[in-house]
Amino acid sequence: MDDTTTEYYSRIRKHVYVTPRTFLSFLAFFEPLYNSNYEVLNTQSENFTIGLQKIAEASEEIARMGEALKKKEVVLKKAVDKTDKFVEQLKKESAKAEKKGREVAKTATECEA
Repeated sequence: MDDTTTEYYSRIRKHVYVTPRTFLSFLAFFEPLYNSNYEVLNTQSENFTIGLQKIAEASEEIARMGEALKKKEVVLKKAVDKTDKFVEQLKKESAKAEKKGREVAKTATECEA
């Protein structure tokens, strides 16, 4: 404040005195500025709080989904194992069927001859 009053004196050549009236005038000027800034900061604070709540909710939901995913992975692994066993069995049966088919074809050619 001293720097400002010194600069004011050097430019205008007038001293600055703070009287009760000027102080009240300053407060009257400051009050709307304070209220508007308070409203802005209050709104930002509320938005920030809401954002933190949303992040917390999302974290909980992600944790629940992770647990569900682990359970589904176990079921999926079992299904994959069953499928692999079925494919192996199918390959064996297919090989047997091809062998039988060749035997039938051989017998059919022998019968035709």
